[in-house]
Amino acid sequence: MKQITNKEYEEWQKCGYILESMNTELGLSVEFFDECRKHISKAKHTLVRNSQNNILNKRWNLYISQKKFHSYKA
Repeated sequence: MKQITNKEYEEWQKCGYILESMNTELGLSVEFFDECRKHISKAKHTLVRNSQNNILNKRWNLYISQKKFHSYKA
């Protein structure tokens, strides 16, 4: 079985957050997001590199800029 890299964990976090924030339009299932969350690490990452005024989205362990991507808050 292939070992998941830190970069892949980070991609699961970012994709999961972005897709969940757009889920009203997409209609993805709860099970889909549960599967995404199975593949994230406990490490915290930033959605947008070099962004400022970030808040932590605890569900995804992701720092999100308050100016962008504010539609989903955990």
